[in-house]
Amino acid sequence: MDTVLTAKIRFLHIPKTAGSTFDECLFLQYLRPYLLRRQFVFSGDFDSDRKRFEALSPAARSRIALCTGHAPRVTGLAEIDALPTVALLRHPVTRVKSFCQHVSEGKSPNIYCRERDGLFDLDQFLASGRIQLENFQSRVVLGEQGYQLRPGNRGELARLAMTLLQSEFACFGITEDFDSSLLLFRRVLGWEGWPLYRSRNISSERARLHFDARHIARIEQLNALDLALYELAREAFYQQLALLCPQLEEQLAQFRSALGRSQVRFIPIDLARLAGRLGRLLTSARPA
Repeated sequence: MDTVLTAKIRFLHIPKTAGSTFDECLFLQYLRPYLLRRQFVFSGDFDSDRKRFEALSPAARSRIALCTGHAPRVTGLAEIDALPTVALLRHPVTRVKSFCQHVSEGKSPNIYCRERDGLFDLDQFLASGRIQLENFQSRVVLGEQGYQLRPGNRGELARLAMTLLQSEFACFGITEDFDSSLLLFRRVLGWEGWPLYRSRNISSERARLHFDARHIARIEQLNALDLALYELAREAFYQQLALLCPQLEEQLAQFRSALGRSQVRFIPIDLARLAGRLGRLLTSARPA
């Protein structure tokens, strides 16, 4: 992971790794392509995303400077796969707990809706076989046009995923040390300004799920590969951080001071988001 200066970026967004927060950080760093709509966002439905991308003109594909969203590492779409890629990893138990919380609040109605499905049953959900609950971080990193894990034992697959993180990604971070991760990204990607952000997609405290020991044990069982990968990735992350950010504590203090003064910087993003919502409302209101 050498230092590079890049005008284009792909954020490989693994669900529930602070990706929504990091999205806005990226939009500030790449504000011009964001405002000019020179971006492509994967929705998580890979087949439909691929068709949507292939429907773009060659010129439109070449102009994409910012790619985000949920997809496997290898998409088979040459213009996307060639972009410098970054990702965030999170402790697997914490990530899956956050995913369960997210779903239980009805934020993914295609998965769960209280009016349709009744009270949320955590045991039933953990037994549902949903792919997002089982080694999903490894599935994304190892993924080649899909999320199926290749044959191999846990140690082999974790080491392969770690090799890919170090060889095929511009850099990666750790959600639990988000600020330090952003400073590493800044160093590797050549960002000049502070990687400012504001917290997004925060779970409700009033509807907090309770996880018993059996739930944690089940999550650990489902994520044995992700746990092995996370330990390798965490160690490699701190080694890279020590190498590239030797003045980390001083930089963190300056960065956090800047975060407290940053809210006005998000006005262009909020205006662009509002304009997009208004445009969709106007389009839907037009008679057929």
